[in-house]
Amino acid sequence: MKKYLKITALSIFVMTGLVLGLSSKNVTEAATTATLSLSPTSSSIILNQNFTVNILLDTVGNATDGVDVFSLHFNPAILQVVDSNASVAGVQIAPGSLMPATTANVADNTAGTIQFSQASSGGSNFTGSGILATITFRANAVGSSAVTMDFTPGNTADTNVAFQGTDLLLSVTNGTYTVVNPFDFSVTTTGGPKSVTQGSSVTQAVSSTLISGTAASVTFSASGLPTGATASFSPALCTPTCTTTMTITTTGSTPVGTSNVVVTGTSGATVRNATAFVLTVNLANYNRTIQIDPEGISNKILSGTLDVLNPSKVSIKTYPFTTNSSGQATISFDISPQVVYLKLNPTPFLARLISLDLNTNTTYVFPKLLTGDLNNDNLINSVDYSVLNGNWFTSNATSDLNKDGLVNSIDFSFMNQHWLVNGDA
Repeated sequence: MKKYLKITALSIFVMTGLVLGLSSKNVTEAATTATLSLSPTSSSIILNQNFTVNILLDTVGNATDGVDVFSLHFNPAILQVVDSNASVAGVQIAPGSLMPATTANVADNTAGTIQFSQASSGGSNFTGSGILATITFRANAVGSSAVTMDFTPGNTADTNVAFQGTDLLLSVTNGTYTVVNPFDFSVTTTGGPKSVTQGSSVTQAVSSTLISGTAASVTFSASGLPTGATASFSPALCTPTCTTTMTITTTGSTPVGTSNVVVTGTSGATVRNATAFVLTVNLANYNRTIQIDPEGISNKILSGTLDVLNPSKVSIKTYPFTTNSSGQATISFDISPQVVYLKLNPTPFLARLISLDLNTNTTYVFPKLLTGDLNNDNLINSVDYSVLNGNWFTSNATSDLNKDGLVNSIDFSFMNQHWLVNGDA
C-alpha cells in the first residue's frame, strides 16, 4: 500500500511539473506577441502640407494593462508635430480610444521626440487591435525623416506593452517619410512668331516641362487673341514633361494686325505662363460684285476703274474692272472691310458714287450711267460737244455714244438731254 502511494505521489508530482511547465511556456509565448507599428510606414508628402501617421497596437489575443511609447523620434528639421489639442499647454498627439486613461502625451518639436502612454482602468484591461494614437505632422522642409520608436526586446524602460508586470511587446514597425517640393512646371512656345490670313488657321507648338514634384495633368488656354480668333489644343491636357499643339483659328472678320498671344498652363492652383509670341493676322482677299447700267448701249461690256473712298471721300485704293455683257464685274478687294464710297467714272459717262459697307457681301448696284462726258471732267457741256462735233459722221469709238458705229445726231441727243449735268462727286 505504501509503495502504491509513493508511485501515486510521484506521478502527481511529475504531472504537476508538466502542467506547470506547459503553463510557463504559454505565459512566455503571450509575453512576446504584441506589436506596435506605424501606418503608413512610408509616404511622399508635398512641402508645407500636413499628413497623419497612426500608431497601431495589436495584442495578438493577449490582455494588456497599458502601453508606453518611450520615446518616438523624428527629424524636427523636416517634420513638426501639429498640436491636436490647443486647449492644453504644449504639443500633443491625438489619443485613440483603446484604453480610457492617457497618462502621458508630450511632443517636443525642438528635440524631435514624442512620449505617449495609455492605460486601462483599475481592474480591467484591453485585448485586441486598433489605433493607439494619431500623429499629425507638418512637412516643414524637403528631405527624408525616419520616425522610430525606442525598443529593445526585454527592456522594460523603453517602449512596451505591459501586462501583470511583463512586457508583451515582440516588435515595432517604424516608418520613413519623404518631403518633396510641390509640383511645378514651365510652359514655352517653340514655333516663334506666327502669321495667318483672315479666315484661316495656324498652329503653334507648346511644351510643358516638369520642374519639381510629382507630375500632374496640365490644361492649356490662350489669351491676347484678336477678336474672333479661337485657340484649341491637341491633346487638351498632358502630364509634363510633354508637348501639345495649339491651333489658332480666325474668321473673315478677325481684325488685321498683330497681337501678343500668351499660352497658359494650369494644374490645380498652379498657373504658369509662356512668354508671349507675336501673331500677325493678314487681310484675306475677298470678292464683291458690282452691277452697272450704262446708258445708250445694249451690250454692257465696259472697262474702267473703281475708286474706293473712305467716309471723308479720301481715296483708299483704285481697282480696274471690266464688266460682262450683263454689266457685272467681280472686284477682288484687299483692303479691310469697312464702310466706304465706291466711285465709278468710266469715259464717256458721268461719275456715279454709292455708299456701302464692304462687310456686306451683296451685289453693289450703281445708278444708271449717264453718257456724254467726253473729256472726263464730270460735267456735260460745250467742251464735250466740241469733241463730238469734231468726230461727226465718223466711227470714233469715244464719241460714238450708242456704239452703233457712227457719230451723229443720235449720239448728240444723249449728250443734249444731260446738258450741264454734273456727275456724283
